[in-house]
Amino acid sequence: MRNRDGVFQSASSWDGRARWRGMFWNSFASRARVRDDNIERQEMGQALWATVSRVVPVFAGIWWRPQDDIRGECGATFTRSNRVMEENLTKELVVSPPRCWAEINLRALRYNLRIAQDIWSGMALMAVVKAGAYGHGLERVAQVFVEEGVAFLGVANVGEARRIAATGMDTRIYLLGATWSEERAEIVQRGWTPCVSSLEEARDFSELALQAGVVLKVHLAVDTGMGRGGFLVKGIAEVMQKLRAYSGIEVEGVGSHLPSADEDEEFTRKQFAQFAGIIDEIGGTLHFRWRHLANSAGLIGYEPACCNLARPGLMLYGVSPLQEFQKKLQRVMALKSRVTLIRTLPTGHGISYGRSFVTTRETRVATVGVGYGDGYPRHVSGHGASVAIRGRRFPLLGRVTMDQMMIDVSDGPEVCEGDEVELFGDHISVSEVAQWADTISWHVYTGITPRVVRTYVEWWTWCRSGKSITMLSNNPETRSRTPESRCEACMCKVFHFGCRVESKNSIPKINTLWRLESQFRRAIRCRFFRLTIRHRLACLSSATM
Repeated sequence: MRNRDGVFQSASSWDGRARWRGMFWNSFASRARVRDDNIERQEMGQALWATVSRVVPVFAGIWWRPQDDIRGECGATFTRSNRVMEENLTKELVVSPPRCWAEINLRALRYNLRIAQDIWSGMALMAVVKAGAYGHGLERVAQVFVEEGVAFLGVANVGEARRIAATGMDTRIYLLGATWSEERAEIVQRGWTPCVSSLEEARDFSELALQAGVVLKVHLAVDTGMGRGGFLVKGIAEVMQKLRAYSGIEVEGVGSHLPSADEDEEFTRKQFAQFAGIIDEIGGTLHFRWRHLANSAGLIGYEPACCNLARPGLMLYGVSPLQEFQKKLQRVMALKSRVTLIRTLPTGHGISYGRSFVTTRETRVATVGVGYGDGYPRHVSGHGASVAIRGRRFPLLGRVTMDQMMIDVSDGPEVCEGDEVELFGDHISVSEVAQWADTISWHVYTGITPRVVRTYVEWWTWCRSGKSITMLSNNPETRSRTPESRCEACMCKVFHFGCRVESKNSIPKINTLWRLESQFRRAIRCRFFRLTIRHRLACLSSATM
């Protein structure tokens, strides 16, 4: 480097370093001014885009999803709403499909509820949704029952009631079991309906209700043979007199439970007669708004007597406790998994823990990504259990492990990795799985663990005349073969409006939008808006998966 006089000077000298520093700072200042101008233009563009993104959806009917903030090179924070720019800057992760999932058919759930409503004319229903709606997903299933107009939602404890209340549903919540002292204040505050099994419960509820300035509606629980809770039949009239003395509660209902409606018909009929006698003894039917005794088996196989409320549970989920009624119900849940690995094992090779199965020939073995950690019963091992792949059954080999199980696919050369495996569903009933495991269908359903993804599917169609909504088959193959069908109300042709597939964390607004008749009619009038609403639903559904 040369100085001002033209004399060569080392760049390592002090003056040289100063000049280099000066040139650097001048360049930095110049670039800083440019970046400041860029920031200003970006902020102006951001404000303009924010205005446009709020105005355009009003006219176009499109919902813009706000993007995440991205920090620029100069340190300024700004928002990029242009999807193309975002995709260039960020790389989205590919989310793999679930290894094990439970497919819940909401159309079949609604169908079974209507079957239950039609058994006894004028009978109200308390839909039992305890134990996570028998493993089907508490919040989503409860929402369906609320839409169908049930009188009560039956839960086992305060925790389940709290989960339903958090969704904002206004249907009354009934606590099927006895409560303990620490729970009663919350029950009074939230206005839930408990069943009273002791005078201590009644006294506490009354005192808490008086403190809150309300009158709590309760049901009198009577033990007619279950032995699990409630007042004994002897002396029930005196108990009722004491309950009426508590001014903080109102006994609006009376109920009991059937312990063997699907096993002992003679005892059950006597129990119905005894319950009718109890109602007459403590005041008659006019003194109680609700009178309930029947569960699913009691609703299906017996006369209503003096009851005006039933508490179906298992039958709503597609399984009848009385076999002769099974053909009238539709399956709701299908448990599915995938083939994760296929190998050919030689003769004499052991399979799974304990070597309970040893190959007697060269065997093509498929590993399936499901086990008792997902809720598939371990006790089916060695009892002739099988699974279905592509509509064919293949036997289980060895013991079910925590996360995997092995099946023999030697007779199925078409089976390959990634194939869908049905544990129970259309080809294998849950009752059959329960029989292999020497248990009951209730146990199989409620044993499905939380790590199994619940997926909710429902097909809808809309009549062109606007007269009715019709629900069609959930099977995509059947739907593709029958693109048109007839409306049940006016016999005109209807078209398929779409399929809603939801995860267990689905937003309730999705179903509300589908259910609103005005939304459908507006969508039908204009093809643009119809496609827009379908696009909205698809985006919302994919966002919740």
